[in-house]
Parts: sequence; structure tokens; C-alpha cells
Amino acid sequence: LMTYNVNGLFCKSVMELLSNTHAIVKLNDSFTTSFNTRNGVRQGDNLSLVLFNMYINDLITEIKGVGNGLEIGNNKLSILVYAVVLLADTVVELQQMLDVLYQWCC
Repeated sequence: LMTYNVNGLFCKSVMELLSNTHAIVKLNDSFTTSFNTRNGVRQGDNLSLVLFNMYINDLITEIKGVGNGLEIGNNKLSILVYAVVLLADTVVELQQMLDVLYQWCC
């Protein structure tokens, strides 16, 4: 949030909302015991999509900046955001985008 100059009371409220959170995992018909979560956002929370978009925005810009992708009509599609799917016509183009993804993750 601070990267986008969102600070003050709103930023503090979001940080408070996301701290001290717990989760439970469902597998088939069973549930785990509750455990503390230290990273990430709440799944299904309306704010989570906005925060994820803000977090990943620079990766999207960098992947698009490579100029690779699949031509679909008059558009070039190089990344599907929510699944982080990279699309390319060649192995070389895909490797270039993977290199960008690797650097971003580092």
C-alpha cells in the first residue's frame, strides 16, 4: 500500500485487519484445527483482490514489457493474472518471460 502512497489511518486499518488471522483447511469432509497465518490475504475477502492486484501489478508491467505473447485478434496476450499463466509462441519467448518472473520473485 505504501508503494502506492496509501498510508495513514486506511493503511493502518488494512494492516490491522490482516494481522492476527487464523485459517482452517478443509480436505474432503475433514477440517484441520485452526492455525495462525503469517502471510497473504484472506481468501474470498473483497479487499484481497485489490491488494493482490496492487502486489502483482509491477510483474504484469514487466512481462508485458518483454513484448512476447500470443496474438489473439489485434491483441497480444502474455499473462493471465490470477493463475500467473505465461503464454508464448516459442520456447525462447517463454524462457524470456520466465526469466522476468524469476527476477520478480527474487
